[in-house]
Amino acid sequence: MTKHKILIVDDNEDIRKFLGEGLKEEYHILLASNGEEALKVWHKEKPSLVILDIMMPDMSGYEVCTRAKNEKISEQTPIIFHSAKQDNSSKLTGYSLGAINYISKPTSLSEIKVIVKSILKQFVNEQVSEKIQFQDLELNLKNHSLKLKNNLITLTPTEFRMLELFLQNPDRIFSREAIIFHIAYHDSEMTDRTIDSHISHLRSKLKPSKVEILTVYGEGYLVKTP
Repeated sequence: MTKHKILIVDDNEDIRKFLGEGLKEEYHILLASNGEEALKVWHKEKPSLVILDIMMPDMSGYEVCTRAKNEKISEQTPIIFHSAKQDNSSKLTGYSLGAINYISKPTSLSEIKVIVKSILKQFVNEQVSEKIQFQDLELNLKNHSLKLKNNLITLTPTEFRMLELFLQNPDRIFSREAIIFHIAYHDSEMTDRTIDSHISHLRSKLKPSKVEILTVYGEGYLVKTP
């Protein structure tokens, strides 16, 4: 069992970064900048919660919500509308579409954290473990530590996020671009070459382990289940 996934949908990059940075320590963050991208990520990743902007080009948050339910992408996922529209009519429309909460912009990160935590506790029954046990590895999500056969292995923050991504999604191939999106979306200096370098360092640290990070030629990297 792993971190809850939260999908943040907003066409404003600064707001995506603000929410993503503020919530990433406790949750696995997914990002989308428009409605079509949001629906694809929603369908593929099955997030525990969606934070959805309303005023977006091409497709409004209301339309995203409606399509998600009509296309049965999700009938149960809690939705929070996060919008600059503060009138009662907009809020009533959001609630009529099944939103659990409506947060008016601007708002504080502390308020959003409390609301997110409360909704997940109330509507998502799955209990998320603080640790990932995978073969002879124990990855502690709370204190960001790794144990290999009870021996502590030192990881950099990027190596930790990378290993967490692989262990949360065994048998799934991640391209370099996908790895950057998942673990370093806020870091403009992260490139394919730096991803390869981090993989190489991580492999060296995991050498005593049964767990291997495999290269799939032309596609990316993965960790296989035993």
